[in-house]
Amino acid sequence: MPKLLLFAAIVAVHVASRPALAQIDMRAMASMDGACRAEIETQAVACQPAGTFMQFGNGRSLFVFSRGGVLYSFSGSRIQQRGDKGFALIVDMIRIASQTVPERALADAEGECTVQTEPGGGSFTAIACEAHSRGEKARYRFSLDHISNFERKAYR
Repeated sequence: MPKLLLFAAIVAVHVASRPALAQIDMRAMASMDGACRAEIETQAVACQPAGTFMQFGNGRSLFVFSRGGVLYSFSGSRIQQRGDKGFALIVDMIRIASQTVPERALADAEGECTVQTEPGGGSFTAIACEAHSRGEKARYRFSLDHISNFERKAYR
């Protein structure tokens, strides 16, 4: 998992917004393991059994999942509370990055990541991200449940 977190942080630099490249203002990060399921366009694909959630000082947040050396991030600037057992990140961008091909930013994305938590906003218990790109007419779904090894770190 440390390799995933390092690579996720590199992608986060690009997602946080271009003016933030000089100085990343990460407010919080959570990493977790779990059972991952993914669907890209209409095909079910395997994914790594881990995920990362990051929040930045510029108001943006993101979830990162991995499959086969490729990172998929779902990001947005709006979080909606869903009672005392969850929240949703309203997704406005999907980024796809790997060490071997140029990064793709789908800035026309629409969707959300819904998060179930323990009562009172504790550890995440399940995550489901679904978003589509209008321009590419592509849909991306990632879910992580049976979450274990949840670790959260606040930086400010």
